[in-house]
Amino acid sequence: MSPFTGAPNTILTKYKEEVDPDAVVGDVIEPVNPSTDNQTQNPSADLDDSQPEIAVAKIEKENFTELLKLSLVVKCIDHDTNVVPQGAFRLIPIHEIRRDHSWKGMRPDELMDLTKFHHFRAITNPNNKIRIETDEAIFFPDLLDSINEDEVKYSWSIQLDSTKTIVISFYYIIF
Repeated sequence: MSPFTGAPNTILTKYKEEVDPDAVVGDVIEPVNPSTDNQTQNPSADLDDSQPEIAVAKIEKENFTELLKLSLVVKCIDHDTNVVPQGAFRLIPIHEIRRDHSWKGMRPDELMDLTKFHHFRAITNPNNKIRIETDEAIFFPDLLDSINEDEVKYSWSIQLDSTKTIVISFYYIIF
């Protein structure tokens, strides 16, 4: 990935096909006609006026600019670094993840344990997905992906306060 230049309107990737400058998102173009194969299978199809016509909308394509690249990088960082302690959230029976109001925090001996912290994002671990599909995750506090299972090992740094009872900073180290 190339470094940022600081000019947000700089086009990094231009689409090959040009977009009609007068096109507005949502404009309707010609209806798509049913295929001729369908008419040969059903000879009475041309007599039936009740078949709906399918309309396709024009889609305005946007070139990939430096501003979009910055937005993508911020979303990727947020995706990888949004972390919560194990047990702070739980799956309720209607398959929603909610804050667990009975959770009272972590013990001091668990604060430096990476297995006790999880990504707060869509679940990617196949075992956790199976648990959710079979409703087993309702009973487990570790339904989210553990940061200990990240591809890049040793990329997290946890800093405690002087009393060793409060996490004051949590870093994701990018190599």
